[in-house]
Amino acid sequence: MSPLSGPVLGGAALLTSPALLGMVENTTSPIVALSRFLVCVAVLWVGFGFVEMLVGPTQPADKTPDDPDSSAS
Repeated sequence: MSPLSGPVLGGAALLTSPALLGMVENTTSPIVALSRFLVCVAVLWVGFGFVEMLVGPTQPADKTPDDPDSSAS
């Protein structure tokens, strides 16, 4: 999973929305808001990567027949 993917950036924006709103309203400094956003991006990137590793694609089942002579009949 890329750190610039939609779920990572969207989740970070959702989690830091109070700080981002405070930055827009000049009640929170931009450095604090952006640092919180970047920390959330890093945490979500690692978290989503871990979940993706756990539930990632499985290998397909081996489709070789047990008895090669049974297909000839």
